[in-house]
Amino acid sequence: MKQLQFLVIFVLGITCSSFAIRSFEPTNVIINLNPKLQNDSIGYNLPLELPTILYNKILDGSIPLWDSPSKEIRISGDALKGIEQSSKTSFSSVSNLFIHEIWELSKRYLDAKTIGFTFINKTNDASVNYGYIDYHDIAELMKTTNIQSNANGVLNTSYAEAIQNKGFNFSIVQFGDQDFKTNPEQSFELKNSLFNNPKIQLISLAKRSPQLKSITYEINKEGSGINEAIFLSLTNYFNANLEQFYNMSGDQGPSLYNKTPDLILTKLKVTELYSNTSNGISSELISLQIFCNGKYLPLQSIAWFRQLDIMVKFKPIEAVIKEKNYDLKLVAINFSAVKNLNIAEVLVKLQSGQWNHLAKDGEWSN
Repeated sequence: MKQLQFLVIFVLGITCSSFAIRSFEPTNVIINLNPKLQNDSIGYNLPLELPTILYNKILDGSIPLWDSPSKEIRISGDALKGIEQSSKTSFSSVSNLFIHEIWELSKRYLDAKTIGFTFINKTNDASVNYGYIDYHDIAELMKTTNIQSNANGVLNTSYAEAIQNKGFNFSIVQFGDQDFKTNPEQSFELKNSLFNNPKIQLISLAKRSPQLKSITYEINKEGSGINEAIFLSLTNYFNANLEQFYNMSGDQGPSLYNKTPDLILTKLKVTELYSNTSNGISSELISLQIFCNGKYLPLQSIAWFRQLDIMVKFKPIEAVIKEKNYDLKLVAINFSAVKNLNIAEVLVKLQSGQWNHLAKDGEWSN
């Protein structure tokens, strides 16, 4: 109690001593995350995504769900379904995610250890408490699973990293024995003094290297001269090498070719992977998908296309595609569909490292 009072006193005296915060011993803390209040620029929405990956594992019993942090009663998958049905709500779309942690401030280093999660939803009449999950029971899953990212995120952010590094928007609802109900302003002041203080450093997980981001774009036959040259080379090659066409198209191949003796290739979908390391930003094509006679054929790796040795204007087709001297349309970033984005602007931001400012809300759909 005295420790918290000391923290607040110094925050209120911000003009003279805002950074003079004493260390405090391990303290139980609960923070609240609202999925509707998350910032798009961090690239993911933890309270939206976390329940989704846990739900089926709760139902099959591989992850225990408890009534509360005291873990006196285990809630079965059938019981969880019963809660959902009776309240007409869904665990996978909670309105509030509460993270239970233990914080310790030692000099200028803040250590936040996650111990569990409580999942809450709201109806018009009441709150629905689905239960509590102990972090220990899902720690390995959090380390090894990447969180679904939007256009501003990176593909390889693990749940553990997202939780520990606190890039999300949250409010402190309990610190020790303080619940801030009589003075909510103290909660904001405490958060500010710890997380917006350049002299306090959160002990965080190192970001994975390289950081990865993918873009997917379409090249249409109609367009510049290079567009036409790409499709002329592809069409000539597969018309002359039907065996490779059948290898690429699988079961669709014979029916497509029998229906139209000459293959009509009109669109190419390309996925390119960008890597950001201390040595700079680079990219490589990872897959191509051909649109033939009115439908997309199975996706193929760039390695498969390399062994075909298809040339466009005396250059390998991979090199021509990477140059991007043709008309193209951006359709996805990090495998999330995007719309109304200027690909030239996106490419500049990718090359300059502005990875968390590629799109605004409403310009993509998960």
